Amino acid sequence: MSNARILYVCARPQREAAEAESRSFGRAMGLESGALDELDLVRTSLDAAMLGDYAGLVVGGSPFNVTDPEDTKTDVQRRVEADLERIVGASADGGPVGLFTCYSIGVVTRMLGGTVSRAFPEDTGPTPVQVTDAGAADPLFDGLPETFTALTAH
Repeated sequence: MSNARILYVCARPQREAAEAESRSFGRAMGLESGALDELDLVRTSLDAAMLGDYAGLVVGGSPFNVTDPEDTKTDVQRRVEADLERIVGASADGGPVGLFTCYSIGVVTRMLGGTVSRAFPEDTGPTPVQVTDAGAADPLFDGLPETFTALTAH
């Protein structure tokens, strides 16, 4: 990696939503407006060599889903999914650090040998969380109460 640039990877066909998502990620990361570079996988195929220019990347959401039956996926969705697999692979192989959200979590899960299905749908919204003994020992939960409410989504 040649510098500390951050890449926003768009897998969302809706441009207005993608632009809002990019701004939101930038704000959440404490970056100045316009500091995230963008790769729009819906409109542009991945040039994997470009990933070496970035210290990190964040993949946004999408209406696409890895659980969509193959015969219902568009050519664009198939290409985006293949490009995301290459991005996940590059990140796993020591390339840019990746934050994978939404659709790309399904891609990561599949690549790690997991199964993504619609067999156990869950509601979105407030969810009570009970921290286990193992969780209490994890620094991630440091300072949190034994029971708290988290917001869950897909």
